[in-house]
Amino acid sequence: MESCEEIVVERADIFAQADPRLLNRFFKYHRDNPKVYERFVHFAKLLRSRGRKKYSAWAIINFIRWDHDISTEAEDFKICNDYIALYPRLLISEDASFIGFFHLKQMKSEGRKLSGEYPISPDVIVVLDKEKI
Repeated sequence: MESCEEIVVERADIFAQADPRLLNRFFKYHRDNPKVYERFVHFAKLLRSRGRKKYSAWAIINFIRWDHDISTEAEDFKICNDYIALYPRLLISEDASFIGFFHLKQMKSEGRKLSGEYPISPDVIVVLDKEKI
């Protein structure tokens, strides 16, 4: 059996309202574009260190988009707007000190409850770790 990379998500309850199909697309994008999340975390920590008590995930993502456009001559850089609500949730799942820093709006879902494993691709699977909640 081939090895499979796992993305373990602690505090899976924070993703409970998300549509599983959206989560699959997001975590595939996250796996393929880790720099976006690294920059998101960097800017969130920077803003908090400068005294911000709350901040907008939209503003951070749009700054990342703008900075990429200004600082590189690379091809178009895309971040799906649907993923913006998931970046602060991922950060909070990894660092609970960010609870309350972002306003988390209720996500639209189709009434599906999340638990267990969600295959993203043949080589990646997301494990929503209920034991860490």
